[in-house]
Amino acid sequence: MMHTDNDGYFNFKAESELPEEHSQDMKKCPHCGKPIPVDSLFCLYCGEAVPAGKKNIWMILLMILILAAFIMWAVVL
Repeated sequence: MMHTDNDGYFNFKAESELPEEHSQDMKKCPHCGKPIPVDSLFCLYCGEAVPAGKKNIWMILLMILILAAFIMWAVVL
């Protein structure tokens, strides 16, 4: 059985599932400029990776500090 475009089998709209442009938790993609959710790792439109904000840098620094504290504590014991 062959499917044609008239069957509706391949007839879907992915754009209708994308986030709305007027949402408050949106930012612009640095590559294509379209609105994407703030916590996106990739753009939903162009597929490019979106760089992480400063929030992740502080988390990494905190983890390094905690790891260093555990190492110092282990050396003292």
